[in-house]
This record gives sequence, C-alpha cells and structure tokens, in this order.
Amino acid sequence: LLVARSDPSALDGLARIGRLLSDPALVDKSLRSTTRHAPQDWRTWQNLGAFMMEQSNFAEAIEHLQTAAGLAPDNEAAPLNGLAQAYLAREEAPAALVHAERAVRMSGSGVSLYLRGRAHFDLERYNEAEHDFKKAVLADASLVEARGGIGQIRAMRGDYQSAAEQFKSVLQLDPDNAAARENLRLLTPLLPDEPRQGP
Repeated sequence: LLVARSDPSALDGLARIGRLLSDPALVDKSLRSTTRHAPQDWRTWQNLGAFMMEQSNFAEAIEHLQTAAGLAPDNEAAPLNGLAQAYLAREEAPAALVHAERAVRMSGSGVSLYLRGRAHFDLERYNEAEHDFKKAVLADASLVEARGGIGQIRAMRGDYQSAAEQFKSVLQLDPDNAAARENLRLLTPLLPDEPRQGP
C-alpha cells in the first residue's frame, strides 16, 4: 500500500478495485491521489472528470475535464467529448456544441459526431442533428445512440416506418435497449398494417 500512495498506476488500480466493490469513496480518493502524483498527465484528470460525471457532479467534472483538455495532446479528443457530455447533461447545448465541434475537427470519431448531433438536437436544429447522427453511424456502425437519434427525428417528422426501422436496428445491436423498445412500442399503432401472406 505504501507504493500505491505514490505510484499513479497503482492508484488507478485502487480506483478500479473501488469500482468493482461499488465503493465510490475509494474511487474518489484514489483518483484524486493520482492527480496529485501525476498532475501533468491529462489522463488522470480525464479519469477524475469521468468519475465526477458518473456521480452527476457536472460542475466538478467540467473543471477536471478542462484541465485534461489543456494537458492533452493536440490530437486527443476525449476531454472535449467529456466536456460536451457534461454540458449536455447540464442542458447547456451551446457550450456542448462548441466542445463537440472542436472534437469533430480534431478526430472525426463517431462519438464526437454523435455528441455534436445531440447538441444540434437540443438546439432544435434537426437537419444538422440528423446529418451528424448519420455520419456518426458511418464512422461507427455500433453506435446505437446515433441510430436512436435518427429514429427520434424521423418520428418527429411523421416518417414512422423509417423511424421504426432505426429502432429495430438498435435492438438488433443491443437487444436490451429499453429506450428503443419503448419507442418501437409507441410507434407500432402508427405503422401501416403488414400485407398478409397468402395461404
């Protein structure tokens, strides 16, 4: 344990143990110790910011993720994605859009595109949101959140058949996705009857 008090990798290990034990106090203590022992390592601040997000402590998450963004390499979008998520959670879509836009320019990852789409969606810019969600799926076909976003927009526009197809594609990838299952249930009465097969 003496080594763990000064070795960042050991402290990260303690944080993982805390997660396995469902002990947020241990996770918090270990992650904070890691930032003290490796204050110039952006990942230590990223991990602490992500943990604060999990605890719904968005103000502190933003503070730590901003530190991570300042220390991260120029091509590392993870802190910017984290900041976009934190601002979305606080219903501050304009700030989320700024960080997601920077992340997209930096990496063009499916996650960054999805987060930019979420910010556009919250700002009621549905064309831009759908465009980003489509690009996110092309970048990462397993990104069920982006497929669900496309489904939501199409349902809002009255294109129920297309919306249902999106939610079905979510369930193919993630059969336990409760949101997609509920959306599909709500859409079912609005869908045209399936043509009956002959005997």
